[in-house]
Amino acid sequence: TMLGKKLQATSQDKEMASLLGISVSTMIMITFIYSAVLGGLAGILVAPILFVSIQMGSTIALKAFAATIIGGFGDVTGAIIGGLSLGIIETFGAAYISVPYKDAFAFLVLVMFLVFRPQGIFGERVAEKA
Repeated sequence: TMLGKKLQATSQDKEMASLLGISVSTMIMITFIYSAVLGGLAGILVAPILFVSIQMGSTIALKAFAATIIGGFGDVTGAIIGGLSLGIIETFGAAYISVPYKDAFAFLVLVMFLVFRPQGIFGERVAEKA
């Protein structure tokens, strides 16, 4: 959409976006409003599943971080596939091995990815600088 292109242009180069006639302050305001709405919606959807507490989203945030690492940073498709595969591994692990260790399976897979393929499924290998 045109709004999406304006938001992307603003995120990449604020000065150039301003020169092209895009209101940078409006785009920043829209970004904050959009993220607040998405965060509120996520909280509303998670509240019935988890009891409301101070550490309510910590497990979900850690699993989302694990899914991003497994999928590869910088690739939305990789994060989606990483999240789906992590969910499938957790479900099958809980069904066939043990339910109390359900969260441990996600982090075990994360550790295996960090050891054997740290760039993730769709990540590119970054050459080390001398």
